[in-house]
Amino acid sequence: MAIYHLTMKNISRTRRSTIASLAYRAGVKVRDPQTGDVFDYTSKPVSAVEFYKIIKNPDIILQDVCQQQTNFMWGDVAKYLARHVGDQALLERLLLKLEHSKELICVQKERQHSQSIFTTRTRLLEEKQFLERTEGLTKRRRHGVKDRSVEFAINCANRDLQTTLKDKHASLSQAQRNAIWHMASPAQLSLVEGYAGAGKTTVMQVMKEIWEENNYKVYDLTRSSRLSHL
Repeated sequence: MAIYHLTMKNISRTRRSTIASLAYRAGVKVRDPQTGDVFDYTSKPVSAVEFYKIIKNPDIILQDVCQQQTNFMWGDVAKYLARHVGDQALLERLLLKLEHSKELICVQKERQHSQSIFTTRTRLLEEKQFLERTEGLTKRRRHGVKDRSVEFAINCANRDLQTTLKDKHASLSQAQRNAIWHMASPAQLSLVEGYAGAGKTTVMQVMKEIWEENNYKVYDLTRSSRLSHL
């Protein structure tokens, strides 16, 4: 029987970086100097096929906006649609359709419609399914490791730090040791959160050794270039 183990770092609700968010709201092209990613939200010509799809099913605008940000304001919808539709009368008709769309869900209603927060029915369903699967994983405890392999890996990591730093007192922090023991539990889902520089990469390196020592195959899925070379 295949055993599945998922370890996740807690992240914020939105899926976009701050720079991507700024580029999207300003409708410009911006390059993230840290990751090298390019976010291009400048106005571009729309093909006849794309234009027809929008006219036939305006809800695709809501889907596109929700792909950029989980929660959005009405101004985000209007701005995105305006990049695809140049005719003002048609734009207003489409916005009216979207405003009464069954796909549109108001999650925070304000006095002014422009200040309300929205999401889509599809996104809420996806999040509900994600939570249900997550809860299912938390109840399964079939991914245990031997305590002695955890202790051995921690001791090895401490010795490596002492050698690298040339400090005989150097060691993993208490928070790092707690994270390692937490992730080494039999649970199939473990969440670890930490600030940049808190030592998450070191913890993951130790965990990789522990899991492989216990005959598990480790796959890492990450955007971090450091973690991708564990």
